[in-house]
Amino acid sequence: INDTFGHSTGDTVLRTSAARLRHALPTTAILGRIGGDEFVAIHLDGIDSLPELTHNLHTALATPIPLAGHQLRVRASIGVVIVPPGDMRSTDHILRRADHAMYRAKSAGGNQTHYLTAPSSVRSAPQSLTDHTTQIIFPASARR
Repeated sequence: INDTFGHSTGDTVLRTSAARLRHALPTTAILGRIGGDEFVAIHLDGIDSLPELTHNLHTALATPIPLAGHQLRVRASIGVVIVPPGDMRSTDHILRRADHAMYRAKSAGGNQTHYLTAPSSVRSAPQSLTDHTTQIIFPASARR
C-alpha cells in the first residue's frame, strides 16, 4: 500500500485496521501493534469462542477501506497459540510460536487462521473451554 498509494494512506489503513480489530475483540482482550502490519491480541476469556472470534477478526478486516479513490481490501493471516495456566514458556517463546502459526496460515494461502496447541509438557494443565485464565495469542498480519 505504501509503495502504491503512499505512506499517509498506509498509515490510515493501519489505523483503520487497528480500530476494526479492537472493535471485533471482546473488551477484555488486549491489542497491540508489534511492527509493520503485524498486530497481537491477548484474549483471556477462554477458548469457547475462538472460531467465532477469529471469524469476526477476518470479517472486520475484509470490509473494504475507501481511500485515495479506491476500495482497499485487507486480508489477515492469524496464528493462534493457546497458553494454559501453568505454562512456563517465556513471552518471547510464546510470541515466536504465535508468529510461526501466523506464517503457517500465510503459507497455506493467507486470509485464514492456524492454531497451535500447547506443548505436551503443559497439556496436563486445565484446558476447560470456560477456563478464564487461558491466554490466546493472535498475531495477525494484515496484507492488501
